[in-house]
Amino acid sequence: MNSFLTTSAFPCPRKVLAWVGLILLGQLVTAGSGQAAVVPVDLYLRSGSLTTVDGTALPVMCFTLEAAGPATLDGLSLTLDAGDLLSVTLHNQDTAPHGLEVVGIGGQDSSVPAGGSQTFEFSFPDAGTWLLRDPVDYPVNVGLGLTAAVIVRDPGSAHDAEFLWFLEEHSQEWAAAHEAGQPVDTATYRPSYFTINGRSGTETSTDPR
Repeated sequence: MNSFLTTSAFPCPRKVLAWVGLILLGQLVTAGSGQAAVVPVDLYLRSGSLTTVDGTALPVMCFTLEAAGPATLDGLSLTLDAGDLLSVTLHNQDTAPHGLEVVGIGGQDSSVPAGGSQTFEFSFPDAGTWLLRDPVDYPVNVGLGLTAAVIVRDPGSAHDAEFLWFLEEHSQEWAAAHEAGQPVDTATYRPSYFTINGRSGTETSTDPR
């Protein structure tokens, strides 16, 4: 008999701008528990672009695993097992300070200066999906794309299929203001585009996740 399980980050009130969930399909079976580990990740904060459903190249900020090359907003996800320690070294390639937090888990009360690097550590005692985001200048940096999904699996179970739903909103007005070096008016937030795992329109059907 199949079981159906959905785990998610937290409800999405207005201006949270991002939501992440994981759907597991199939029979959950015991597979033996693993040993806790430290999972190191080098995360680069960079300027990039998002090609929208109407062909617009929307300027965004994004977390990537690559220090150079094209930076795109593609629904980045980090994966580990419950009990593991996620050790993220954030390399800030922007001209302003930024930070990291996991919604529902917390973060460190510090930010990384422009051109600097800092390591943030997060513990996940339970399986689930979580939203990693930049808390600095909230909600602007989140709305510009500085989010990622954290998938925490139960090492003592298995399933037949897994589907990630990383939902985000994008404001063309916010992107244009940030690109021009102007203050972002958060009182006039109007989302222009919506993406699932960094894709929109018919492109969502080709996402293997």
